[in-house]
Amino acid sequence: SVAYRNGFYVAVGDEIVQSNDSFVWTSRKTYDTVFDVKLNGVNSIDASGFSGFIAVGKGKKYDYSTGVTELIDTNIVAYTTQQNGESWSNGDSVTPNGWNAVASNGTTAIVVGENNVVYQSNNGGSWTGINELSVVSINQASDQLNVTMTSGLTDGDPVRVTDSFGNLIVDTTYYVKVISTSKVELYSDSGLTAIVTLVDAVIPLDSRLFLYDATSQTLNDVVYYNSIWMTVGDNGRVQTSSDGLRWTTRTSGVTEKLNSLNYNADDDIWIIVGDNNIILESLDSGVTWTLSNAFTTTCCVETLAQLVVSKLSSMTVPVGGNPFSKLLRESGKISSEMFPKLKYKSPPL
Repeated sequence: SVAYRNGFYVAVGDEIVQSNDSFVWTSRKTYDTVFDVKLNGVNSIDASGFSGFIAVGKGKKYDYSTGVTELIDTNIVAYTTQQNGESWSNGDSVTPNGWNAVASNGTTAIVVGENNVVYQSNNGGSWTGINELSVVSINQASDQLNVTMTSGLTDGDPVRVTDSFGNLIVDTTYYVKVISTSKVELYSDSGLTAIVTLVDAVIPLDSRLFLYDATSQTLNDVVYYNSIWMTVGDNGRVQTSSDGLRWTTRTSGVTEKLNSLNYNADDDIWIIVGDNNIILESLDSGVTWTLSNAFTTTCCVETLAQLVVSKLSSMTVPVGGNPFSKLLRESGKISSEMFPKLKYKSPPL
């Protein structure tokens, strides 16, 4: 992934590199190989408390909570307020789900990633989950959970926990009642009549309460255009939101992995690209989608490519010679008239 801002490019992968001309690149941030870091996305971000670049991905971190030191999965985020992208800082490690893409609307930055997770930040360094909340503590007296933020939840939402603790059981669906911006009650029924009795307990590391969606997928890209947030992901996943907090899953009509999307403001068209040459377009802000890919393949392209490779691999050409012109002369199956613009330039010695 690569981003551009104020005359500087930043690209990410196993590390972060920077350039002011796209030809000469300088390494700006590296990671110890033991942490197996892969950065999947980078973008130029403006938020209420941040202006600069943000890079996101997945890696490992040390876990000491069991008494045995081990490496566990974690999100990776790095950010810089330097407009040239030279010096970088590490952001929050808050979830074992990797992050794939980041975007902003001028006020808030949003990242998306594995298992449908969506997180937000206004400063690039501190991140809170929208549909996945870190569990802070248990209030046994009131049967309430203290969590990081509840703005992505509404009363009656189905939720689950990532670990069993405090009388909550992993893989069990509960229903949430929002008490405040950081407190919730859980019920065993969607009518919110049977509250779950909580007991004080040690909360496992990185335990989270998450909005349960049986069809959730890994999200691969997120953008904000024309007052709309939109994400795409695996198995044809498309989601839209007006506020970045509540998301609506749209029907894409395909099951391929969707990798990226963009918006054509001139024609008010949204475009998605995915595996197997999938191209989708929407004229109604992502509500409905039409498969628009149309490829014309000539009869002989594959045969021609195989012939060229075969001929070039067995051909002896004088230094400075043009292997393509010799190939055209020697092959009765290829004529120069077929490729009037075919040129070959010898590489510099």
